[in-house]
Amino acid sequence: MAYKDSLFRSLFGNKKAALELYNETAPFPDRETLRMSDAYERVEGFDKIDLQLEVQVYNINEGRNAEVVSRCEELKGYAYFVYRARYHEAEERKKGALPEKDITRTAVKKAIQALDIFITGT
Repeated sequence: MAYKDSLFRSLFGNKKAALELYNETAPFPDRETLRMSDAYERVEGFDKIDLQLEVQVYNINEGRNAEVVSRCEELKGYAYFVYRARYHEAEERKKGALPEKDITRTAVKKAIQALDIFITGT
């Protein structure tokens, strides 16, 4: 019984553990609840689900869920960094002056410089 209790506590004891942040580029709502059971393969005759895990997923892309992002300076900086890296990557692709292998590296370097300015204000 102790194993089941400790497993249950590790899965559900910390409500913050059931929170995920989304920053991919594919369209995604501001907030969505994902359920583990949605990933289960449906087998005829087995409709009962004995374990269900729900996770709140927050979209932290630029302009999304500002109230969540603004609560944590590190998260705000991370979201800004990702935004700037994507921006610089798109700009470098438009220019077409760099080999493909150098585009992301250059974009990340520029995003780091922008993040430094964002954090220090200089």
